[in-house]
Amino acid sequence: MLPNLPTSEFDPEREGTVAYYLKHMPPWGARWISTCEGSDIKIAVPEVGRGFEAYVENLTDEFILGLQTPLPKLIIKRGFTEASAKAALELVERRIVALQRFIKRVVERQVFNQVVLEARFDPRGLR
Repeated sequence: MLPNLPTSEFDPEREGTVAYYLKHMPPWGARWISTCEGSDIKIAVPEVGRGFEAYVENLTDEFILGLQTPLPKLIIKRGFTEASAKAALELVERRIVALQRFIKRVVERQVFNQVVLEARFDPRGLR
């Protein structure tokens, strides 16, 4: 990339050297200009770490857990067996039924009674 570079430029701890700028290169890369004869243009971008894919997958899994449903993971990911998919869906179904019962109780106690009272009926006599 830079032929005939003096060895003093290979010190990453000394500010102003080529090695220092390579060490402190931003993640999006950098532009290099050289007046050395025989220089070549190369793209200078830092390498992505090997664990980056695992990090992204972990974030995706956390997002799916936050949704509290396995359906996106069943559709996107490979490796789910039919038995594990059914077990995951049964778990979600139990949560949905419990939430529906809770909403039903709240609506019956707070909304329905208020509507009946506004219609000038006694809500205790309608049960």
